Order: sequence, then C-alpha cells, then structure tokens
Amino acid sequence: MRWALRFNAHSFMNKVKYLAVLLAIIFVIPIRVLIIAEAGKSFGPVYILCVPAGETVIIKYVHSVERTPWHHYYVVTANNKLKLVAMRFQSFGAGVPDYAPTARIIDGWIEYAGYDQEFSNLLWNVQSSLEHRFEMHGKDIYFGDLVSDQGNALIRVAYRPIFYYLLTQNQFRRLRR
Repeated sequence: MRWALRFNAHSFMNKVKYLAVLLAIIFVIPIRVLIIAEAGKSFGPVYILCVPAGETVIIKYVHSVERTPWHHYYVVTANNKLKLVAMRFQSFGAGVPDYAPTARIIDGWIEYAGYDQEFSNLLWNVQSSLEHRFEMHGKDIYFGDLVSDQGNALIRVAYRPIFYYLLTQNQFRRLRR
C-alpha cells in the first residue's frame, strides 16, 4: 500500500512539473508575429499572424489616380522589420518611383525590384474605393474588414509570448462584412 501511495504521489508531482514547464513555455517563450492594428485606437490589434523571418507579405491596392492595381512586396527580416523588396504595377504615371535598382516586365506587370529599405512599421490609409488588401500565407485579407474606412492600418512585426498569440488571434480579429 505504501508503494502505491508513493507511486501516485510521484506520478502527480511529475504531472505538476510537466504542467509547470508547459505554462512557462506558453507564458514566457516569445514567437514572431505580424500585427495589424488600427492606428489611433487603443483596444489593440485587429489581426495577428505567426510569421517566420523570410516570409513575404504583399500589400495590394488600386492606385487612386491611375486606377490600376499595385502590389508592394515586403519580406519579414530576422530583426523584426519589413523590408521592401519589390513593387509591381500595370502602368506608368502618377506615383511611380523615378528610380529602381532593377526594372523588368513580368506577365504584363512592371516590376521594380532590388530595394533595400527596412521599415519598423507600415502605416496605410485604408479607403474602400482603393480595395486595400493584405496577402500572406496564401490568405488574402481585405483591410476594410479590419480597419474603418479612411482609418489607418498600422502593420508591424514583434515578438509576443505564445499565450498572447493564442489569446488575440481570435479575440481581436473582427470582421466587418
């Protein structure tokens, strides 16, 4: 009988130790996440995704003057920055940069590439008429579902504890459609 009590106590203590380690991992170990928040709002992120370094993030919209689609390609860096690597558009005109390290035409799109600009965060003015979208992990997300029309989407990469990611990925994601 003593052996059974000791065995159960030992088993219980092992379970407590495993639970303590699991909780420490969830509450202490950070993961890299991409956070979209509405600038000027204090309630926190509206969308959050786990993102590894090297992941490509595409911001798409219709140019306000040219009325043609534009795509900006960013890569998440190891130091939690968003690095502009390329822009694609379908016509020259207002707003087209006057310089690009490399320029080429791919499937009817003009691509400016070779940029080496890193940003701590991106601030995009969201207008429903410009169809602002965000693409990552094969998901195409309409900014109008996340940020109010004429609002500003603040996009950044940061480390957050795993529990923060698990808590906020559903709690703060609000779709307006």
